[in-house]
Amino acid sequence: MLFRFARALLPTLVSVALLGAVALATTYPAGVMQTLQVLGLTSAGQLCNSSSGVVSTTTGTCPGVTAGNAPVLLATLTASNSASLSDTTHFTSAYSEYDIKLENLVPATGGATLEALVQSGGSFQSSSYLAEYISSYNGGTPTAGTSMSVIVLSSAYNSPGLSCAAHISNVAQTTAPKTLFGTCFASVAFTAQPLLESFGGIWNGGNGPVTGIEFLFGSGAIASGVIKIYGYN
Repeated sequence: MLFRFARALLPTLVSVALLGAVALATTYPAGVMQTLQVLGLTSAGQLCNSSSGVVSTTTGTCPGVTAGNAPVLLATLTASNSASLSDTTHFTSAYSEYDIKLENLVPATGGATLEALVQSGGSFQSSSYLAEYISSYNGGTPTAGTSMSVIVLSSAYNSPGLSCAAHISNVAQTTAPKTLFGTCFASVAFTAQPLLESFGGIWNGGNGPVTGIEFLFGSGAIASGVIKIYGYN
């Protein structure tokens, strides 16, 4: 099988070897493209990826190819008995979509809700939210709650860590409020049962850009955990 694979690949490898000296207008099929990517043949004088497959290049630039929509890690926030974790730098018009991953956030004080505030007009807003969360514990009947002073991500929580995936879009637009929404999950320590949360909310005090987000527990500090912020278009 290995011999047959090598024999089938030989014409492609010969063509690749010639690319350093000759600009070939060659497009390779998807199967060969994957093989060439594994071989790392993507530098100047060799091959580059394009929407139509892998094409030859002698300049190191792939015509018509852009960076794509892969998320870019913008910030990593690490808690150590922190009152809150926030970012006021990276929420701009540079990206239309933001993913926020909260990893294993542990409350210093048991029975605290996980909450979020958005920054608009130069300060974190502490009123005029329209927000709701739904909590399902150990497969039981979901419970719901609403909030006006914060966006609640989870109901009262003890330990171990709580992990969430949140999303917000078009933070720089000024025609409508911006929605923060997502889900959280944890295994509650004292019963070893799953806890699943869904949440969503907006700051309804205006349509100005959202320039930052702050995460905190309703009481006490964030003992430990990490928040990662990604942007993409």
